[in-house]
Amino acid sequence: MLKNLNHVRLQLWIGLFLFVASFFISYYLRPSEWIMGLIRGVVIVILFSWYNKRYGKQASKL
Repeated sequence: MLKNLNHVRLQLWIGLFLFVASFFISYYLRPSEWIMGLIRGVVIVILFSWYNKRYGKQASKL
């Protein structure tokens, strides 16, 4: 149970990092389109969590 909780926590931190990184990259490239960067970050986090739900169980068995 504790091992599974740490795995979920790691996934959350990676998702948060991807969200913040994509937000800042888009903010510095095009400051006027920071809302698009925010939307892009949300999409990346949603795709990342979907990928972990689908393939995370296979990866944890390895």
